[in-house]
Amino acid sequence: MKKKLTVTILACVLASSMLTACSDESETSGGTVNAEDVNVQKIADESEEMEKSAAAAGLSQSELDEPLDDEAFAGFQEIYNTALEGYNLVVDAYNANKIPTTQENAEYLDDCYEFLSLLGEVEQKDLTYGDAIEFAEDLNAMLEYFNHMVN
Repeated sequence: MKKKLTVTILACVLASSMLTACSDESETSGGTVNAEDVNVQKIADESEEMEKSAAAAGLSQSELDEPLDDEAFAGFQEIYNTALEGYNLVVDAYNANKIPTTQENAEYLDDCYEFLSLLGEVEQKDLTYGDAIEFAEDLNAMLEYFNHMVN
């Protein structure tokens, strides 16, 4: 159970890191580097680290099919709440015309709303470790797109 919890918590850390993106620019010896470019590399590095950790945990298919225990479900709820917070921040920025009000962004936000609404109704007994990892990856992708929208 500890290994599965570790994988879930790593996914949570990855999701949380997505909200730390900023649009400031930093000077380097090679010129100006946009912080968005740095964050994309950081996200890629963390994703790779998460995959290595999952492989190192050696989760079998039967373990992935087990329902989440209380600790892992609490970690998953933290991931969900982080994504929901990110969604609300982006919607507020979208409604205030601080990010492009394109049809693509509007449709994506609508899809995210439906996904988050459905995911918010999932009960612990219905969520396996495999599902939690897959949903965490989906939430991370959503947060990455939000990062793209605001930068």
